Amino acid sequence: MTTKRVFHSHPLSEVVCGVTFKNLVFNQNNIFQIQSELLKTTYPLCEILPPLGDELLLREENRLQVEVEPQKTGAVLYRFRTEDQRGLIQIQGNKFYYNWIRQNAEQEFYPGFAEIFKTFHSLLTDIQTILSRTIVNSVKSCELGYHDRIDWKKYADTESIHGISQIVNFSLPTLLTTNDNTAEVSNFSSRYVSSLPHLYGYCTTVIGTDNMPSGRLGLRVENSVRGNQQNSVDMQSIKEWFDKANELQNSLFYNIFTERVREQWKQQ
Repeated sequence: MTTKRVFHSHPLSEVVCGVTFKNLVFNQNNIFQIQSELLKTTYPLCEILPPLGDELLLREENRLQVEVEPQKTGAVLYRFRTEDQRGLIQIQGNKFYYNWIRQNAEQEFYPGFAEIFKTFHSLLTDIQTILSRTIVNSVKSCELGYHDRIDWKKYADTESIHGISQIVNFSLPTLLTTNDNTAEVSNFSSRYVSSLPHLYGYCTTVIGTDNMPSGRLGLRVENSVRGNQQNSVDMQSIKEWFDKANELQNSLFYNIFTERVREQWKQQ
């Protein structure tokens, strides 16, 4: 078991807990009912966007594919936010997500995975009560995402973008022009996919540059663990999957970020 991730200062900016259902379980009337009876006070801000697709790992071809089936997703995605923008609920025909969002990176209190999952679990339970039917037995897959944003120049001892190798165990290539002159990389984005048989799914890792709220060029690291549910599904089996996925997320944190920067986050 990986040591629990506890740091005085750390780059976590968002945690995502979500489930995707086998078929359409929410219609427009259901969503309006959920908004009226459960969300309108705490999550009063509403956005309407195109629906999210289902990302699938095609193992035979070793690639990801995104599918959008309107008969499953419904016509739109509804987003409900808290006024302080720290809580986000996303609902469409075949998906339910809860996002915890940090507004002030490295300064704002992080409640921890247990509290975030507790909110997600409670919302899903309340939704079943409102709809007067069980929906978790139709869950096809679960997702746990951790998003980190780092003002990397605070921690590297160089202004060069190659200083990210002091933050993450990742190095940029040195690019040469036809005259053997070095071409400086100004921004980048890399995505990796790892198969996770023990979670019946896979993990996507994104490492790249991103604009920070301060306007400075920052570093983003996003790990999303997705896995199918096996056999019968209930709240307990969903919790067990998320607990295992969180253990994996902790391992990814320790493997991706260098010991040098982790020590700095512990001391701040």
